[in-house]
Amino acid sequence: MNPDRGRGPWPASNGEDAVRRWVAARLRADAALDEREAASTAGLLLHALTGLERGARIARDHSYRESELERLALQMDRIAAGEPPQYVVGTAEFDGLVLHVDARVLIPRPETEELVEGAAGRVRPRSVLDVGTGSGCIALALKRRFPGVRVEAWDTSAAALACAAENAARLGLDVDFRLHDLHAAARPAEPFDLLVSNPPYIPAREAAELERRVAGHEPASALFVPDGDPLVHYRALVDFAARGGVAPGGVVAFECHRSFAADVAALCPAAWAVEVEADLGGQPRFVYCSVPG
Repeated sequence: MNPDRGRGPWPASNGEDAVRRWVAARLRADAALDEREAASTAGLLLHALTGLERGARIARDHSYRESELERLALQMDRIAAGEPPQYVVGTAEFDGLVLHVDARVLIPRPETEELVEGAAGRVRPRSVLDVGTGSGCIALALKRRFPGVRVEAWDTSAAALACAAENAARLGLDVDFRLHDLHAAARPAEPFDLLVSNPPYIPAREAAELERRVAGHEPASALFVPDGDPLVHYRALVDFAARGGVAPGGVVAFECHRSFAADVAALCPAAWAVEVEADLGGQPRFVYCSVPG
């Protein structure tokens, strides 16, 4: 078999409906995706390939060239081998933004969109700090919502920051990305009005429970924490905020492991107003703290 051509069987025709059905069927059969995920992934692949939404492809009576079918077949082979679809196409949608993603960064999740929504609804900031920015998804989404605000974003991975900076440049959003370790952070010269973070929070022992395309491909440093200290990053975040990192009247917003949200909330000073909120799946996922003014 030609390694540049992918595998058959091939679609019955080159039209939109036949190709979409072919992609979804291949993903169900070869990648073991359920019907809903196969349909969603098929849509992602076809949009990335053509640059057109499904409605536009139908309206234009789009016909796929043989070279496009071969590219799709190769992409489906990669997905069947366990590679995340977002890495295969190189993009992920987040809060209305299309971001470049690859193995340097964690793929943004819908829960983190909820975190952005919750944080943005609690404060009108003049300054924002995103700790553990990865692809830049949180920082860029908040900059788009608050265009006149100073947004700073930290990460300990130079590779992740390079990806985030690429996304900012392509989107035309001005974010100050910094290679910085929260655990060594001094009190800032000017406190932030909003501190938001989705730090690594999965205990290492849970790696075996994750899907292969997550544990085998996404950066472990962005996923896992030591089994013996799953709150290590949250303690540092709360300490930074309490030492003057967050201004009076400011807000601290965290995404958490469902098993540890209450423990994260308990780390916060008694004077803070603390809320634990569930995600759309009903799991305790977010901790929001208001710093007294």
